[in-house]
Amino acid sequence: MLRAMLVDDELPSLTWLEKRLHGLDNVVIVGTFINPHEALDSLADSQPDVVFLDIDMPGMNGLEMAERMIETDPHVHIVFVTAYNYYATEAFELSAIDYVLKPVTTARLEKTISRMATRQQPTKDLQETSGNVAIHCFGRFDVVVDQQTSGMKWRTSKERELLAFLVHNRNELIAKEKILDELWPETPHEQAKAYLHTCVYNLRKKWLDLGYKEILEYTNGCYRLNTSGIDCDVDGFKQLMSACAQVNAETIMVCERIVKLYKGNYLEEDGFLWSIAIQEDYKEKYMKLVMKMAEYYVRAGQYPQAASSYRQIVKLNPFLDHVNEMLLKVYAQMGDRLSMVRHYNEFTQLLKDELGIAPMQSTTLLYSQLCDGFIDGRLS
Repeated sequence: MLRAMLVDDELPSLTWLEKRLHGLDNVVIVGTFINPHEALDSLADSQPDVVFLDIDMPGMNGLEMAERMIETDPHVHIVFVTAYNYYATEAFELSAIDYVLKPVTTARLEKTISRMATRQQPTKDLQETSGNVAIHCFGRFDVVVDQQTSGMKWRTSKERELLAFLVHNRNELIAKEKILDELWPETPHEQAKAYLHTCVYNLRKKWLDLGYKEILEYTNGCYRLNTSGIDCDVDGFKQLMSACAQVNAETIMVCERIVKLYKGNYLEEDGFLWSIAIQEDYKEKYMKLVMKMAEYYVRAGQYPQAASSYRQIVKLNPFLDHVNEMLLKVYAQMGDRLSMVRHYNEFTQLLKDELGIAPMQSTTLLYSQLCDGFIDGRLS
């Protein structure tokens, strides 16, 4: 049996819904409320499986109330009840549960309850997570399970961006208004709040499916994503970088781990405007590290590794003359004339296409000398 709670500030609507649910064999009504605050107070005692919530209620609308209820019991299911197509089509098409338009019919409720019955799994006894969950921020944002499969399927781009923003500020309280300003700056305030609450609701359900009950917290008008116990590539990057102030024989293996971790600039493929500043900061730190690695490999005579490091830098910033010159020298030192010629031609074409200029005179002279077989051997 599904335990149902009903909340609607209009008694006729509440009575109508109650009568129709009473006609269903697999539903027991554990509470009906006109006052949303009273419904919240009774949540722990009544322990409903599903709450039917009106949206437009004075003092606390259904969106806010759903959020408060999920804080109290992350496993409760929500069905929104509304008389407005605006909410149904614009906001709650995002919902993973259901919405019902007034006036409610028995047939429509049967469909909703059938859907709810299939969802009523023993999640309240869930103890273990679904595999090894990790958050990836370098390159493209994703939540990955067991290092191979995406752990979340996104209904909308904003739902995904919200989680990325929470990860960006992980383990810190973020004011609801700040989230609204960053993610929905041009959207009317009430509509933006509707989108936010729906996205939060869906994210909590997604994390619950992965075995995380209370990862997304809400307190005093602020959200916090608690990522304790979840691997995040940015946290690993920071930790490893702190061990690589100097690049030498003792730290080079740690540096290589950083290179494998850095699969692209921070959230680069997502284009989130709020991530640009920190993206540039991580990029600058990474490029400085890889430059030190390249210099170390040159000193150690490990030219293939040095070439790989210089290529990493060129990939992030192809216009650095000194780095391009060093890569030409390393190719020459390796005896790889084909790669040297190809790189010089690509660099020359890039400068022409993007900046309308030719390589510096020093680069042209160096290339000519290398082609003639002259190199000073110092690679500096």
